[in-house]
Amino acid sequence: MATLLAISGNLVTISSRSFGVADKIKSGLGVAGPVIDNYANLLLNDPNLAFTYFPYSAVSPTYVAVLKNSRHADEARAFIHYLLSPKGQRILADANTGKYPVAPLSADNPRAAQQQRLMAQPPLNYRLILKRQQLVQRMFDTAISFRLAQLKDAWRALHSAETRLKRPLPEIRALLTSVPVDAASSEDETWLAQFDNKSFAEQKMMEWQIWFLNNQRLAIHKLEELK
Repeated sequence: MATLLAISGNLVTISSRSFGVADKIKSGLGVAGPVIDNYANLLLNDPNLAFTYFPYSAVSPTYVAVLKNSRHADEARAFIHYLLSPKGQRILADANTGKYPVAPLSADNPRAAQQQRLMAQPPLNYRLILKRQQLVQRMFDTAISFRLAQLKDAWRALHSAETRLKRPLPEIRALLTSVPVDAASSEDETWLAQFDNKSFAEQKMMEWQIWFLNNQRLAIHKLEELK
């Protein structure tokens, strides 16, 4: 979240569609943006575009399953077995999907090294991800979506001050990148479950709005003292 807050001052827009980010970059409506790799990979035949993974990018699989009440369960299972077979994996590796197969790519494949790096990362905790979904969505909206204009002003002022003083201002950066939920709370499933209660969630969002506003005011005040 701190990284997203740090780059929020340079955001042109916020999109609810991941593939829309890559399309906007390609059309020249933005310079850079966080995007899922397979959306970016499909556009990399354009020499003006590039994609770079974060240092600890995690792997999130594309799911395939047989529906519980499927009327064609046998056919569905056969299709899944085919996808996971050597032939199916070769087709997925060569198809224009931008995705990585589950099976290791051959050493001479230009994407093999990146596949190995991704597969070496610790697996995601999907149970915790699902439990955190309400928290993450509401925190993102409160921290960034609903206050993007104010964030841009605050970060513009900070960047201007750091340029003028020729030194970083970590204390002020900390005010603009901190969030009102600690790590322990973000892993507490009992607390996270309360976000399914609309009243609880709305109360928390109101508290966060005040918290972010106070932090931003304090950051601006400290910047003004440096003039």
